[in-house]
Amino acid sequence: GSFYNVPLDEFVQNIDNALDNGFTIALDCDVSENTFSGKNGVAVIPENDADAKAILTEIKPEKVISPEYRQAEFENLTTTDDHLMHIVGKVNDQTGKIYYKVKNSWGSKSGKDGHIYMSGSYLRLKTISVLLHKDGLLKTTKSKLGL
Repeated sequence: GSFYNVPLDEFVQNIDNALDNGFTIALDCDVSENTFSGKNGVAVIPENDADAKAILTEIKPEKVISPEYRQAEFENLTTTDDHLMHIVGKVNDQTGKIYYKVKNSWGSKSGKDGHIYMSGSYLRLKTISVLLHKDGLLKTTKSKLGL
């Protein structure tokens, strides 16, 4: 099939727009990181590697993911395509930070009642592609893509 490749910030803005307008999203991403935890129900990218264990149960700073870093991780095969899930919404933690509520296929005993709470950093770094309804796209993106 075909894919549209849009800049990273626009990619995330379209995900947010779709969710904010009642659409859910098919998510194709990498779950091989040790900070993707079915046990703890979180997927995060710590700013410091030394926090990899603690960040699963505590709020810790996360890496800022640039388009260049994302691309390098994809090209060196650190980010690979290995799992499909379903973004069903967004939630905030006690500090106001947004997480994507992702329904996993591993059953209700995995994560928080079958959901993983994925940080924006994880989404920006480890998402390969998404599938969303065209009416969930930003008007500017729809126009640029000729939809």
